[in-house]
Amino acid sequence: MDFQKYFDELIKEVRKIFDNNKKLRVETKEDNTFVTNIDIEIDKAIKNISSKYFNFYYYSEETSPREFKLPVLVVDPIDGTKGLVDDNGEYCVSVAYLSNESSWGWLYYPSENRAVFSESDVSDDENVTNINFGLVSRSDFSKGLFKESSLIKPMGSIAKKLGYLSEGKCRFVFSKTPKNIWDIAAGTVLCERKNLFLYGKNGRIKDYLEHYQGPLLWCSESDYEELWEKMNEL
Repeated sequence: MDFQKYFDELIKEVRKIFDNNKKLRVETKEDNTFVTNIDIEIDKAIKNISSKYFNFYYYSEETSPREFKLPVLVVDPIDGTKGLVDDNGEYCVSVAYLSNESSWGWLYYPSENRAVFSESDVSDDENVTNINFGLVSRSDFSKGLFKESSLIKPMGSIAKKLGYLSEGKCRFVFSKTPKNIWDIAAGTVLCERKNLFLYGKNGRIKDYLEHYQGPLLWCSESDYEELWEKMNEL
């Protein structure tokens, strides 16, 4: 598999879509989240490009019908569409391959014009950072679901938050609200490569599911008990 060629093609097409759509057309879906013309066009582009490289199920937030059956390519063409609408940079393209044998995750940040890939710079060493804060949902924070604390900072796009965690830009990521697999697939695989895992109330979550009930915590194994207790008090 020529990953570099595949991802270069994705980035080229994503940049082209952004360049050709300076004016956003925004609609509100049944769940009160936004979808734009850019979401739809990127989804179509990823599906078309991926069909040249892969022959397995395609599971995307913006594509229906969906069938979640491994092996599967899980796509969120724009995770954090509100960030795209608000033009604050808190959004990204999320692509993950999930199977019982091996998985990989890829995130592209259009506002930064850079990507992170789970198979690049992989280390067996535990992720080391002196940063002592975690990232939480900007929308959850604005709704008053968290108390003010120096332990957390709000940011949009769960996928981008997880990408930042995998890069050592925060200590953990926490969500009080449920997530779909397309929200977290790529970011979770990226974090796993740095020994940062997904946890729920019963401990580490290892299975690939279509939906995950909150609260959810991504962190190192050694931080789980401490952070779980602290975050569920906020």
